[in-house]
Amino acid sequence: MQPLNNNNAFSHVGKLLTSASVDSLCKLVKEQCSVPALTCLINAYRAACHNDSEATSVSGCVFSDGIQKSKTFCKILMFMLQEADATFRKLLGISSSSSRKEAVLDLKNTKKWLSLRPLIKSYLRSTVFLLNQVTDSELLAFSICRLRTSIIFLFAFPSLLRNLLKVFLNLVPCLKRNLMLPFLYKLS
Repeated sequence: MQPLNNNNAFSHVGKLLTSASVDSLCKLVKEQCSVPALTCLINAYRAACHNDSEATSVSGCVFSDGIQKSKTFCKILMFMLQEADATFRKLLGISSSSSRKEAVLDLKNTKKWLSLRPLIKSYLRSTVFLLNQVTDSELLAFSICRLRTSIIFLFAFPSLLRNLLKVFLNLVPCLKRNLMLPFLYKLS
């Protein structure tokens, strides 16, 4: 198998998804807002959030073994948590400062929204699943803070919003009060 070709995000099928190829995909997403590269990263993010460490293939992307795999998973997790919101907003034409749920609800019938909806839903669903599974308090806090920026997208998916609230209710006893209150306030 060969590493991912930087010039073509579609070339990920059947290719080795190493740390270097993840870097290439991340660069394509950041610099060119490449939807095919974003799709591959979201599929890999879903596997990482579901702690799919036994899997060697994620929607055509093949992970390398051992230490490289965990390093690759970590890169995918961090990139998606840090950049997904900004990328979705850029692709949809939503201001980074907008926190009005109407910004997303007004887009619900547009071609842009319909093409990105499955990617946004997969990202949010995977993140909610991660919050429900993770035991590391630092990763948990970071994930909650990053998900907070994406709160406007949750309004388009009421069932995910309900699931997130259930997860938060389970987390309240183990999280510091000052971490949860700003997030819950933004939901109101």
